[in-house]
Amino acid sequence: MLTQVGLVFGSPLYMSPEQSLGLPTDQTTDIYSFGCALVESLIGEPPFLGANSFATMVAHQSVRPPKLSDRKPDVNFPRRLESLVACLLEKDRTLRFQTFGEVKEELEAVLFALNAERAARGGESATLPAQPRKISVPRGTTKTKAFKPVFLDMQWCQVTDSDMACLSHFNKLERLQINYGEVTDAGLAYLRDLPRLSFIKIGSNKMSSASIDTFAHMPALRRLIVGTHNWPIAMRAKLAAEMRAKNIQFEGTDH
Repeated sequence: MLTQVGLVFGSPLYMSPEQSLGLPTDQTTDIYSFGCALVESLIGEPPFLGANSFATMVAHQSVRPPKLSDRKPDVNFPRRLESLVACLLEKDRTLRFQTFGEVKEELEAVLFALNAERAARGGESATLPAQPRKISVPRGTTKTKAFKPVFLDMQWCQVTDSDMACLSHFNKLERLQINYGEVTDAGLAYLRDLPRLSFIKIGSNKMSSASIDTFAHMPALRRLIVGTHNWPIAMRAKLAAEMRAKNIQFEGTDH
């Protein structure tokens, strides 16, 4: 996966919340991706799988990671392994393991406990690995905090009206960039009441004059960049006039 601030590259199936937002990344980003791969190896499917790439990225940002036992109730997963996965997939990167060294030690601890349990149950004199030293796991790793993004850069996703409906729940969202997709007047209307949305950059493909009213009534909108190449000249002029009347900085582009 490759990430540059403001741009998003990578597979949505293994993308951390901060990576899907185009934010700076570090080792904890890779640790999150490792957690996704680990879950897939344990239960045969990734932790988050939406109807499309956009929905999958939103799930990484806002949906609680699944418990292994919920996905595979016929398998008795060790409680410590469940806690390990929860820590790997924390939305807040500060609550994840901070290094792969910590991850390795905790994996060894899980393996030690599992082998010890098997040996005791079977009455075997199994040769066990050395008892791993106990590491300090960040507090709160068994709970996943709700993630409320303030900036979403979806310039490379095919965004639909159903995706826009998901965005209507992000009441802390301040900046939104969408260049492609099938956003209609109805889809844009889902964003009408977001209290902090101050910046929008959006490609206009299926929007019409009804969207002008939606833009004009967004409570916090201060800057709007809209692709107007397929809008009639009169509609472009009306949009520009409405934005000026609301003291909204407006820019119409040809893409």
